[in-house]
Amino acid sequence: MPTIRWGLVVAAVCLTTAGAWGCEGLRGEDPAAVAEVAAGKRAEARASWWGFDPVESTRALQAAIDSKARKVVVENMGSPWIVDEIRLRGDLEVVFEPGVVVQAKRGAFKATNASLFTATRAKNLTLRGPGATLKMWREDYDDPSRYKKAEWRHVLDFKSCADVRVIGLTLSDSGGDGVYLGVSGGGPNTNILIQDVICERNYRQGISVISARGLTIERCVLRDTAGTSPMAGIDFEPNRAGEEISDCVMRDCVSENNAGVGFAFYLRPLDAASRPVSVRLERCRSVGNRAGLAVNAAGRAGGGTVKGEIVVADCAFSKPDGAGLSVVPNPTDALAIRFERCRIVDANARRPDQAPIQLVNQAGDSAEVGNVAFDDCEVVDPVERRPIGFHDSAGGARLVGVSGVLTVEHAGRRETVKLDQALIDSWFPFQAYRRFPPYPGRKGPFAPVVAAAKDRLACDVRQRARSEWLVWAEAGDEVAMTVVVQPVGESAAVAAISRIEPSGKETKLGAVEGMRDVAFRAEESGAHRLVCDPGSATVAIARINRRVAMYAPERPTFHLLAPVGDLVFFVPAGTEAFAVRVTGEGPGELVKATLLDPAGETVEERDDIEAYQFLVERPVAPEGAVWSLRLARPSQGVLEDVHVELQGLPPVLAASPEALLKPAP
Repeated sequence: MPTIRWGLVVAAVCLTTAGAWGCEGLRGEDPAAVAEVAAGKRAEARASWWGFDPVESTRALQAAIDSKARKVVVENMGSPWIVDEIRLRGDLEVVFEPGVVVQAKRGAFKATNASLFTATRAKNLTLRGPGATLKMWREDYDDPSRYKKAEWRHVLDFKSCADVRVIGLTLSDSGGDGVYLGVSGGGPNTNILIQDVICERNYRQGISVISARGLTIERCVLRDTAGTSPMAGIDFEPNRAGEEISDCVMRDCVSENNAGVGFAFYLRPLDAASRPVSVRLERCRSVGNRAGLAVNAAGRAGGGTVKGEIVVADCAFSKPDGAGLSVVPNPTDALAIRFERCRIVDANARRPDQAPIQLVNQAGDSAEVGNVAFDDCEVVDPVERRPIGFHDSAGGARLVGVSGVLTVEHAGRRETVKLDQALIDSWFPFQAYRRFPPYPGRKGPFAPVVAAAKDRLACDVRQRARSEWLVWAEAGDEVAMTVVVQPVGESAAVAAISRIEPSGKETKLGAVEGMRDVAFRAEESGAHRLVCDPGSATVAIARINRRVAMYAPERPTFHLLAPVGDLVFFVPAGTEAFAVRVTGEGPGELVKATLLDPAGETVEERDDIEAYQFLVERPVAPEGAVWSLRLARPSQGVLEDVHVELQGLPPVLAASPEALLKPAP
């Protein structure tokens, strides 16, 4: 008579009695087989040997993965494997049988970065499962009464891993991404294959690529992403200049019905010192996303722009709500972007004022932009308009290096358009704004404009992105302020703030979430710098007991949100010419602005500004003086993001002359 393991007998009884004996947790359990795995006698194991429990099987599945087996088979037990967070290791193959569902435990995953499967610095790892699903509970994580809002509860979370293969799985309903390729102290993910994978109904992205070298994504479907920005099918978005996007290839992939962009490249954190970008998309399709493909490449202030190339070949971008292709912006000395034999169909159909292909220069960017080639591409457009649009948010930039051949089809009529510089200049004549070198004394030292001041000291204008202020204090002064960090849309509203003393010593003042009182004792006399980067949120100083002025030493551009009222700035003695450049951000975001002289008289006023330079040329003034810029709502469009750049002037703005600082003698 053959030997029968007692654990299997018990499991069989449990299955036939539907748990009436209270032994559901023993289904499939095989202690003898587990012992053989532990002794190194078996290289392949079945996860149920550690005991399948239809209520929760975290312990069993984690034990199987932690065992000495090189291959673990997760069987179809007829009901989902309900698990909490699972940690993966290297030198392992996990095979999910057809029909298997690994389901996140309901009510778990409370930590903001709790993912279903996580691998950190693992090597040689395979997850294989045609017909199997790894699933979370997206709608739960979006409920603020039950979960703290976050965007990092991923299905698969890989950090600094190597030789990873993900094949055939469906990854759905995460509180973050289907697949996240991040970093954890070990450099980029290297030699990664994602093949025949479906990422659907995820909260932030189908796939996020933070840092990867040698990434291949084949025959994957990325669909129905919605929840929190960017909501892309796939987003190549490094966080730091030391990360990389290199040797990445996507073939035969479909990105469809995502609330964000189908294929997104947000490369601004990279700079000229970063490893060059190299990405190739082949035979991919974008269908019905907010936009088809978008590249944002301009680098950090002072760091230059990353080099490299993005090649998009034989791809189609159909029926996006916005642009089919968008480049925002691409300095001519940066990436080479090439579209080969691509097709753009019915893009921006509901916006006749916006072309199917959009090239954009953002406010604060002054470099020439372009370096985009279209080789034998086709635009099918229901609207009679140019195939390419150029939105110069900075004002005064020229679009150069746009080349190739486009075939444009409209109402059955086809036209071949050869793109060269003469045609681009005729389409987009640019205003050559006067250029000003950076103000030589922009990094100080500074002194108050008004000798004694007790009132009108605060500056509660909301700033976005990296923001700085100058706070004037004498040694021994107790500085007290209220800092407010506010979300914009669904952006996070937490930001760290630090202080840099006149001597250069830096002190962390902690993080601000919402409204927080912040205080410090000045150890030195002079202008103390406050630095805060709220990202997409805004930061403002609502109350302070010392003078405070906004400060932009690196790029003299202030990124403000819906500013209304007067801001003052200092024009030093001997200044023959200066300018104030005011820009909105994106189509429809406009502003009204008025420049006033020291006597309060209007020098010039402009309404519905998209981009405009207020230029002042005058006889040499013997003394410095305070000028004003009045900002108001436009007659048309909306007042939202506004950029103010002081050209040829100290980069300091304040709400009143009493709070304003000027270069010290």
